[in-house]
Amino acid sequence: MTSPLSSVGKRIPRADALEKVKGDALFLSDLKFPRMLHGKILRSPLPHARILQIDTSRVKKLPGVKAVITSDDTPGIKFSSIRELADKLPLEKEKVRFIGDEVAAVAAVDSDAAEEALTLIRVDYEELPAVSEIRQSHKVWEYADVKRGAVKTTIPFHPGAIKYYKEKGVWKD
Repeated sequence: MTSPLSSVGKRIPRADALEKVKGDALFLSDLKFPRMLHGKILRSPLPHARILQIDTSRVKKLPGVKAVITSDDTPGIKFSSIRELADKLPLEKEKVRFIGDEVAAVAAVDSDAAEEALTLIRVDYEELPAVSEIRQSHKVWEYADVKRGAVKTTIPFHPGAIKYYKEKGVWKD
């Protein structure tokens, strides 16, 4: 019987190494199936904005597009890798919080049709203040209109951040 640690510190050849080196390995994007659909996601171009309206009417008329969905088409269940911090919707409905936040999704008969469909989705945003560096982070508290001492959290903060927020007057022990 071999020890569970018998391979630690030893060179172990990868099972797929030869296929990859020869160019014979199949990747997910190489797979093709009959009646397969291609999905694409429309992502926010803004770091922080309120979503005013999403118009998908032009997409529905595009040949080859089989489906287009927004947050209205999902159950609206928030998720996170940490259950207690679940604050993320699969597709955002009211607000985007980073460049790349997911807003809508399409499924089409090929990748080109899906890509074209994304260009036809119209999203109206109201741009909101964004923080791009740590020295501006106090603006988050000011924008949220947080009252002195009203911030309660179970999220661990770096000691340097706590000191910074105490100096700004928004952190109370």
